[in-house]
Parts: sequence; structure tokens; C-alpha cells
Amino acid sequence: MVTILSTILLCTILIILAVLAFQSLVRSIRSGCCGSGRNALKKIKVHDRDPRHYSNVALIRISGMTCQNCALRIENALNALQDVDAEVYFEKKEAIVRMQKSIPERIVSQVVSKVGYTVTAISKINN
Repeated sequence: MVTILSTILLCTILIILAVLAFQSLVRSIRSGCCGSGRNALKKIKVHDRDPRHYSNVALIRISGMTCQNCALRIENALNALQDVDAEVYFEKKEAIVRMQKSIPERIVSQVVSKVGYTVTAISKINN
């Protein structure tokens, strides 16, 4: 009798967990892994897009991106910095960061880290 009740209880718990997992999966499919769908991120627009105005350019490699929304989140964080025009490429797991004034690598890494990703390498690019 005890084994039957414990089996029923265990099955009930497994069914509840399966239902919760299914609901989570449906939510993830509807909204994307990082907030696409109804709560999609808006791109921060940089006012000065002229590459001639940016004398410092860096290529940064980033780990932790799983979708295009991750790339947009990082791009927005970098573009929120003053005098920066960044483009993040999800497929390549990298970003081109154009700066009017040189920004320390430590600051760039901190900005990316604050939104949940990791800078694995930074290299300067000559214009």
C-alpha cells in the first residue's frame, strides 16, 4: 500500500514538472531566448555614423551570445558610451567598436560584462 502511494506521488510530481517545463519551453519559443517578440529590444541609434570621425577602432571578441538579441543588447550597451559607434556581429561573436577618443580596454570589458557577456580578446585596428 505504501509503495503504491509513493509511486502515485512520484508520478504526480513528475507530471507537474513536465507541465512546468513545457510551459517554459512555449514561453521561450514565443519570446526568444533574450526577449524578442513582444518585449523586443530597441536599437540605440548613434547620431554620428561617419567613420572618419572615429580615429580609434577596436575589434573585440565576445563569448556568451546565443542569439541576435544578445548581440543587440551588447551593441546598445557599447553605443550608450559617449563618442562610440559599435556594431556587434552575432555570427562571428565579435564587435567593431569605433571611438572618437580612446577608451581603456578595461572600460569596454566592464560595459560588456554588465550586460552579461565576456570579452575574450581586444585588438586595436589601424584606420
